[in-house]
Amino acid sequence: MNINSLPMVEYSNRSALPRCQAVYFVLDAAKQPLYVGKTTWLRRRWQNHHRKHSFAELGAAWIAWLQTDDIDAIEMAMIAELNPPINGSGPAEHQPRLLNFLIELELLKRVDDFRFKHRFQTRAAAIKWLLDWAMNQKPVPKE
Repeated sequence: MNINSLPMVEYSNRSALPRCQAVYFVLDAAKQPLYVGKTTWLRRRWQNHHRKHSFAELGAAWIAWLQTDDIDAIEMAMIAELNPPINGSGPAEHQPRLLNFLIELELLKRVDDFRFKHRFQTRAAAIKWLLDWAMNQKPVPKE
């Protein structure tokens, strides 16, 4: 993905961000990524971002964004690809891990039906919930 082709605003003008669900990129003056995040409401997220002081200290100059419904998977993929310095500043055990796997179309349709019936915002959120629920059932595979 070419971040420079995405819409962006100057960091000092972040109040002009749109009201949308997005994966966002905090960029330095050379438009190199400092941080990748996700939000269901971009403008509101930037009213009180918990790392805005860190961004300012590191010379944040731009905020770019990708409007998408799949914020969880795209955020994790972009963090893995770009390795922005601020994303890695938290405890390693709290950092999300990207998981890729193949799934049969019929099972994927069932996951999507479950997602929409129970109003999960993303497919990834529904799968995460289903995995957590299933593991709490203490399953034992058949031999």
